[in-house]
Amino acid sequence: GFADMFSGLTLSNESHYTSLMVQYEGLSEGIKNIGENEYKFNLWDALGYQGEPLQPSEKIFIALTGAFMSEIDINIFCTEIVDETPKYFTFYDFLLEQIALLSFYADFDFDIQTLKDYSFELFWVDEKGFKHNYVKPVNLNDPTDYINFLHQLGWQGLPGIPTGILNPIEDLVITYKVSNSEPNLLITKDLIGENASFGVYNTFSFNITAKNVGNETAWGVPTPIPIELDDAFSIIVGPLGTVLG
Repeated sequence: GFADMFSGLTLSNESHYTSLMVQYEGLSEGIKNIGENEYKFNLWDALGYQGEPLQPSEKIFIALTGAFMSEIDINIFCTEIVDETPKYFTFYDFLLEQIALLSFYADFDFDIQTLKDYSFELFWVDEKGFKHNYVKPVNLNDPTDYINFLHQLGWQGLPGIPTGILNPIEDLVITYKVSNSEPNLLITKDLIGENASFGVYNTFSFNITAKNVGNETAWGVPTPIPIELDDAFSIIVGPLGTVLG
């Protein structure tokens, strides 16, 4: 055993030993010698599994589907985006593990490391005065990667920030400029009393303040306050609002 192996050795300060212990609890059929110093490991043989081919769990597909349904969309009516933090986003580590697991069960040869080389770069597209956030895949480790040039070839990128496939974002800060030569309103809303997330039919009160922060006067017709729920649905969705309310 392990103790017998070292029983005849004399250890001193100048002695150097390396011990390697391998514990294998599968069936012997799981490891086969296929050549000189070359072995092949088969998981199913090691487990003694002789049943039907295993299929990926539906939970994997659900996780992947749900990941692509979560995103952040930002529209800012401004003249210029000055700065954004973060600028780059990385693939969600857990999602990569799910993709690797799916590839394994599907017997699909895919190097998951290739996805780890890519990030998503945040940029902005002007859409009729609104700056809308987009992301595009980039390889920061290889400037010559063809994917870095897709944007120059006319591909605009993906709208929004697909948070479901990205590592958690600690903070998202956008710095932008507005032009004083245009009418601009700074609108603040303060909740009075309880949390407004307890139900749409509950009664809540807000203080809403609008302040002109530009050099031009902002004109408009204020909506009568308070707004009844049926009226709110009518304003949002039109004639169907009366049915929904």
